[in-house]
Amino acid sequence: MTEYILILNVGSSSIKFALYPKLEDKAAVLSGSIRDIARLPVFRVKEARTIKIFDTITPTDDESILIGRLLGWINNTIGADQLIAVDHRLVHGGSHYGSPILIDQEGMRNLEALTLLAPHHQSGNLTGANAITASHPNFPQVTCFDSLSTDQ
Repeated sequence: MTEYILILNVGSSSIKFALYPKLEDKAAVLSGSIRDIARLPVFRVKEARTIKIFDTITPTDDESILIGRLLGWINNTIGADQLIAVDHRLVHGGSHYGSPILIDQEGMRNLEALTLLAPHHQSGNLTGANAITASHPNFPQVTCFDSLSTDQ
């Protein structure tokens, strides 16, 4: 069975995702978004060349609920226990992190302290990591930083 890695970008108004096979140099098998999350969320998925638009989702200000629904949908789609890790896109790693990191408790505290550098984005990004930790505490989670590309 194929194992997958979820790439997750939780923003202030949308949740974007892509699902990649582990250790294969291939394009995403699924990608999509939940847009307009606070007002009238719409769930879109692109699979190969087909775009599926699902019914609107009950609005909520809690991104954790939407991430939980997304994880449930992914598990139903690819099979339970096929998702093995999550990679989060975060705005800032600050001066602590010059490369991607495995998210642990200390890393999370350091990343939360950087929220003031990008308050509209960093907090949403971290919501994704916290939601995954709450529902799947043993999932490996890593993060890549937008700030790395500007430092180069």
